[in-house]
Amino acid sequence: MRTQLNLTLPIQIPGYRHIQDAQSIRRLQGSGNYTLIYLRELDKPLLVSKSLIYFAEQLPDFIRVSKSSLINPTDIVKVIRWDARKMEIELSDGTTLPVARRRSAELLAVLQKQEDRRSLPQRGPAWTIQLAPSQLIRPYK
Repeated sequence: MRTQLNLTLPIQIPGYRHIQDAQSIRRLQGSGNYTLIYLRELDKPLLVSKSLIYFAEQLPDFIRVSKSSLINPTDIVKVIRWDARKMEIELSDGTTLPVARRRSAELLAVLQKQEDRRSLPQRGPAWTIQLAPSQLIRPYK
C-alpha cells in the first residue's frame, strides 16, 4: 500500500489560531529563537517567537535543507547542482535556497522517495535536477 505525504496535520502556531493545516505553509526560516513562516495566502511572512526545532517536530514531512530553512516538499520545482558539494533548490514562488553540504544526499533521497510514492505514474516529476553551467575560475594575480 502506498502512503502519501501527510501535510494536513493540524499545526500549532502561537498567536495565529486561524492557520489549521500544514498545506498552507511554503517554508519556514529560522533565526535564533524566532521563525518566519511563509504562507501561500500571504505576501509577508509571519513572525513567531518559537525556534525552528519546535516546528520541525510538528512537521515531520517537511525537509530541513539547512540550519535555518525548513521547506514544504510539494513546493520544490528544481534542484540545481553546481558541483558535487554545492546545491540549491528553487521553490514554486521563485525563491532559491542553498542546501547544506551535509543535507544534500538526504534531500535527494527524500525527493526520490516522494517520487516513488506518487499515485499517478503518468504525470511527470514535480521537480527536476538541473546541472549548472560550469563557470571559468580565474587564478588570483
